[in-house]
Amino acid sequence: MGFLEDSVNSVCKKSEEFIRVQRVKLKISGIKSEINSKFEELGRYEYMHVVKEYSDEEYHNSIIEDIRLLKKELAVQQRKLSMMKGGLACARCGALNSDDAKYCSKCGEAF
Repeated sequence: MGFLEDSVNSVCKKSEEFIRVQRVKLKISGIKSEINSKFEELGRYEYMHVVKEYSDEEYHNSIIEDIRLLKKELAVQQRKLSMMKGGLACARCGALNSDDAKYCSKCGEAF
């Protein structure tokens, strides 16, 4: 292979990696948005519960379970992104840290 072919292959690999990283970032952003929506939904439910004495425990619990599952998926995607970037994702808070970190820079959790 010549210099030009090597350069083209290198650019293609870098572009593919960039696209993979951006897809994961987009997925993370979408999950965070869903979590915020669920918290808003939970807040509306709690307001109705207090003001109008409205109660539906099954609905309440389903919102909380949705948030729990979304946070779990968020942690998975953050770890995936961290591995793609050569870093560490905190299992406790999901923050991205450098690969040589001994503690999370956000919450202090030991690695």
